[in-house]
Amino acid sequence: MEVLKGWKQGEVIDYVIESDALGYTTSMFIVMNKEKYDSLPPDIQQVFDDVGEEWVDVHGQIWDDADNAGRAFVKELGKSIHGLPPEEEARWVEAIQPIITEYEASMQEQGLPGTEAVKVIRELIESYK
Repeated sequence: MEVLKGWKQGEVIDYVIESDALGYTTSMFIVMNKEKYDSLPPDIQQVFDDVGEEWVDVHGQIWDDADNAGRAFVKELGKSIHGLPPEEEARWVEAIQPIITEYEASMQEQGLPGTEAVKVIRELIESYK
């Protein structure tokens, strides 16, 4: 929903459909080489751990606020946001499954846990509904 205002898409589209069942397009994280992390003194490791925990909620709130601003923006333009009836939402979820399956296979071929990643993402989406 953020793109409606942030990228000004709300100015050029006539209809907005919102569906949490399709997932969210952003997953962000900060990583550090494990050997480097392990080489840091415990008090510095704790700083990274504490800031990481704090910023999970802060970052989530920032995105929620940006999404809300996008929703408000299109409403100010006189446009409306529509949800999907459950049957139609299920049809859309089914329609995108081949893309997800292709992603999982691509990651697995590279030795990465694509299937497990998708499973975790789905569990997280469900837990935050």
